[in-house]
This record gives sequence, C-alpha cells and structure tokens, in this order.
Amino acid sequence: MKDTCFFDANEELEEALRNDFSEQTPEKTSRGYGYAALSALFSLFAVLGLLLCPFPSPAGNILAGRSAIFGGSLLGVLVEIARGSIFVTAEAPAIAPALCSAMIVLAAAVAASLCLTAIALFSCKTARPLSKINGAIVLVAYLAVAFFCYLGGEPNELSALTADIFDFPALGTALLCAAALTAAAMAENRGRGSGNFFLLILSALGVFACFSPAGALREAVRSLLTKEFSGERGAAVCLAALTALLLFNLLFSALRLSLCGAYGADTVRFGLQTIALASYLAVRVASDGDFDVFTESILPLALLSAASLCALFLSALLSVRAFMRKKRKHTAEAGEKIREAPPSRAAEIAKEIADAQQKQRDGGATDGSQQKTQT
Repeated sequence: MKDTCFFDANEELEEALRNDFSEQTPEKTSRGYGYAALSALFSLFAVLGLLLCPFPSPAGNILAGRSAIFGGSLLGVLVEIARGSIFVTAEAPAIAPALCSAMIVLAAAVAASLCLTAIALFSCKTARPLSKINGAIVLVAYLAVAFFCYLGGEPNELSALTADIFDFPALGTALLCAAALTAAAMAENRGRGSGNFFLLILSALGVFACFSPAGALREAVRSLLTKEFSGERGAAVCLAALTALLLFNLLFSALRLSLCGAYGADTVRFGLQTIALASYLAVRVASDGDFDVFTESILPLALLSAASLCALFLSALLSVRAFMRKKRKHTAEAGEKIREAPPSRAAEIAKEIADAQQKQRDGGATDGSQQKTQT
C-alpha cells in the first residue's frame, strides 16, 4: 500500500513538472524574445541619439555659448560636462542649471536602458515589463532635454524653426521611442492603443504653443518663475495652473503610451487644462478691460486652444468607445453563459442577468425608495 502511494505521489509530481514545462510554449518564448528585441531597440535609439548629429544640439550654445565637441552632439556636451569644459556660470541663462541636470539624467537613462536590455535578453519572463520601462525612461529623458533646450532658445521668430531652438537629435529619438511604444501597444491590444499616441502629440503641441518664442505666454511664464509677474493675482494663479497641467499632461501621456484604457482620467486632465486656459483668458480680459491678450500672440494662443480642445474631445470619444466595448463584452459573456446553461436553468439565469442590469441602470434607486418606505 505504501509503495502504491509512493508511486502515485511520483506520478503526480511528474505531471506537475510536465505542466509547468508545457506552459513555456514556443509562442510564449518567442513573445519574450520579441519584447527583449524591443528593449534592445530602445537602447539602440538611446545610444544613437547621443552619437548621431545631422543637426547639432543647441545644448552647448545654451550652456557655454559655443558648439560642443563631436560636431555639437549630445555626447560631446556630456563629455565636456564630465571633464569640466562646460559648467554653469553666472552669465549663463536661467535655464542652464536645469538643462545641465537634464543632461546628467540623460546619461543615467542611457546607462539604465543598457542594463535593462541586458536583463531582458537573459530573462524572457521579465522582458515585457522591462521593455516598457526602458522605452518610458528613454522617452522621458530625451523629452526633458528637448524641452529645456526649447526654453533656452532665443525668443525671436527667425529662430523658431531652426536648430537654434529645437534639439532635433533629442526630439527625433523621443519620437522614435513614442512610435515604438505605440506599435507595441497596438500589437498587444489587437489594433487599439493609437489614441495615446495622438494624445501625446496634442500634449506636445500645447507645450510648444505655450512656450513659443513668438508668443507672449512664454514671457509671462518666465516672469512668473522669476517672481516678476505684474498682472493680477488671479491671472498668476491661472497661468501657474495652466503651465503645471500642460507639463503634467505631457509627462503622463508619455508614461502611459504602452497602456490601453483609463480614458476617463484622460478626459478629466484635459478638461482641467481647458478650464485653466479659459480661466486665464477670462481673468486677463476682465483685468485689462480689452482683448489684447488675443491679439498679442494670436497664433500660439490659437494652437494652444485647438490642442486642448482636440485632446479633450479625443479623450472623451475614446472613453465612450471603451465603455461601449466593455458593455458589448458583458452582453456577449451573458449570452454565452445562457447558451451553456442547462435548459432548466437558462430562463432563471437570464432573469438574474436582467435584474442585475436593471439594478445597475437604476443606480440603487429601488433600495433608496425601500428605505424611505420602511422609515
């Protein structure tokens, strides 16, 4: 009897080990290698963003007043910062310390990207989350460098579309990472997930319009940061809220590129951005008594308004679409449950599902009326 129990236990153990081994199907293994390749692609983007320089980065001009070594590439700026050739002086622009910090963060992000790729290549089980973290790190790091270079550019219209204000290597790398994250999300969710990419583009357009050298909002934000804002206190509060929401929405949109869903939160944050913009314009019109705020920077203001409204409309549309898809899925699951049930219980299950749906539509109104009746 003991021998029989012993052999039965061995058979159960072998069966369990066989099941665990069978879970590592070729499909799952190939998918893990695919995510590892995606992580390697992000690391390649991160390194090439430092090395390739068809357009020199304006970071050297902002920090040192000259182009950096290696053709003005981001790697040249980092090398000169490391050996002390570029350092922040009293004559440097106010944005120079932040840009220097962003460059150091960029170097750390590239090193972290290479480490994450090495881990993903040796562990396919963790390749999926590591690849998404890798892409988000590289994307945010290059976006930060491009943003501070954009702020440090000379405020004139002639340089608005040249390399004097746009860090094309950083912007190109960030765009490639965003496109790769969006493609991975669409592959995972059967074609869904492109909405996050368009929300990121609209967020970036809003930031570009707010800090445009051709607009007055850039100088207003700069005076607000240096505590030299001369307008009403309400306008200062609304402008600070608008700036914070623009930067938060850009960062949040970049971090959730590889995710799908939660569009209700997107509707809320872009709704708050639109409200902050409308409040700032209303306070300015009420305090100045005229409409100069619309004429002094008409193009950047129009672009900011259009980007905010389009992002709000798109997030609301995606939220409604996700709700309808979820509702259809629940209906299909209920129908499948009814079809699989025995004929004797099919009517009972259908009645239970209908009662549950009716209770959800009523929102608990029946329970409230019953409590009033008992009282």
